[in-house]
Amino acid sequence: MPTDVTGPKPRSSPLDRAWFQYEKAYPRSSPAIGGAFVCRGAPPGPEELRLLVEAAAAAYPELSGGRAAGPVEAFPFDRHIGEMRMPPGSGERGLRDGIDAVSALPLPEVPWGIWVVHGYDSERFALLARGHHALFDGRLLIQMVERLFGAAAPRAAARTPGRAAADARGRRGAALRQAFREAQALVDGVSRTCRPVSGTAGLTGRVRFAWETTPLSRLRRIAARHGASVNDLYLAALAGALRAWAPERGWLDGGRPVRAHVPVSEQHVRQEGRLGNEVSGMQLRLPCREPQPARRVADVVRQTARIRAAQLHPDHGAFLRLLPARLGRLQMLLALHPSRTTVLASCVPGPRRPLDLAGRSIDAAVPLVFLPAGHAVAACLTDCADTATICFAHDDAVPSGEQLPAVWLREVELLERAEPARPGRR
Repeated sequence: MPTDVTGPKPRSSPLDRAWFQYEKAYPRSSPAIGGAFVCRGAPPGPEELRLLVEAAAAAYPELSGGRAAGPVEAFPFDRHIGEMRMPPGSGERGLRDGIDAVSALPLPEVPWGIWVVHGYDSERFALLARGHHALFDGRLLIQMVERLFGAAAPRAAARTPGRAAADARGRRGAALRQAFREAQALVDGVSRTCRPVSGTAGLTGRVRFAWETTPLSRLRRIAARHGASVNDLYLAALAGALRAWAPERGWLDGGRPVRAHVPVSEQHVRQEGRLGNEVSGMQLRLPCREPQPARRVADVVRQTARIRAAQLHPDHGAFLRLLPARLGRLQMLLALHPSRTTVLASCVPGPRRPLDLAGRSIDAAVPLVFLPAGHAVAACLTDCADTATICFAHDDAVPSGEQLPAVWLREVELLERAEPARPGRR
């Protein structure tokens, strides 16, 4: 059932509205995103959870229906907290089942909340922050958590994109040329993709999450050795993981691209204390046909370098700015369509400082990534306290979906042992 949004309404941007339209178009697909934060100590009780909700609403008044510049209005805070008690001693399996159970719950009328999953371990619990994608993107969710669970780290001043100055100088001809290039890229992005799991008829719409962890410092070391970023390493390992895991035989036959939709944060335009999505998306062809792990990294590095250069162009986004808002929202729906995108692949930098909840340490963060309608799997990498977490969302009907994180880690191990690719050599 589509979310009743009689409560908070995010800043009215075309992208935010598109998420509500997406939910109406695909009612079996949950529009929620979130994060599970694994903590040490005794779980918080209802009163402490209520204080967290109040603090979130005070920092982001739109969550309570108030205006960003006005007071927080009274609303039923207790409707935004929840508890999932797991069987005593159920351990890691209990934690994972609890997170899946909370994630399967329908969003409340005011579509966000904080849940605690406990009982599975006498010394640990998980705190889940979850809400409608129209309210926040992954980066804003991390910023909200930083404000709730620790002092936010000082941030470098946002670099103002040059496109505003370029527009002011009247560079209309250059903007039109850039718009043409972006339109060409969009046309390339509508060609059909190949998929590791065929068909959508058997998908249930029920999402399960599987994850593994590894030291962030390890990923940084391997990435630097290959002349790559952690994001490049993540995407190259994702290409190898899909290649090794895919249950569909011959899925790479025929030459269709394996296309990842990679969200890119646009934090420089966000207003403090405001909700909504400040994100664009890049389409990247995953080199799943490349048998050599090091060559996969080199391929991804070349692609991301070109994409970053395009995003730094003074007129970046010119094509979408020429479109009516309705067509812009249609472009987002098209980008997430399973015949156009093989996998949604997010990489969200985690908190910049260690977090704690009233003296309880937070050891790991599990990103509860959005699984688009008709998709078999989606992936997200994030980090917390030098622990990187790779999480896959997969439809309940996908065979062996829970194995994907371990397969991804094996690809990281291959890259750890591989010699970096040299230009011109295969």
